[in-house]
Amino acid sequence: MGCSNKIIVCTRGKSCKKKDSPKVFKRLKKLIEESELENVFKVSSSDCFGLCKHGPVVRLKPDGLSYGGVNKDDCGEILSRHAKRRKPIKRLLLKKAR
Repeated sequence: MGCSNKIIVCTRGKSCKKKDSPKVFKRLKKLIEESELENVFKVSSSDCFGLCKHGPVVRLKPDGLSYGGVNKDDCGEILSRHAKRRKPIKRLLLKKAR
């Protein structure tokens, strides 16, 4: 059975990578493992989302929201507030492209 709650981190785009997106990815994976939520949330890495000036970028599905300027210290809040309780974090939220 596939996991419908996905947290996707741009780790392979040049700009996000320079801004430590691999550390964000590792921190999210670690927090999910420590919370024993691997069956609820799947963290994956991605190529560029085209939002380079906002990197590191983290996208949550099925919500379809993206966060920008994320650092590893934001990961706990993303997991506890948004992923678990579906309460977006306004200070990190990117507006949808038109």
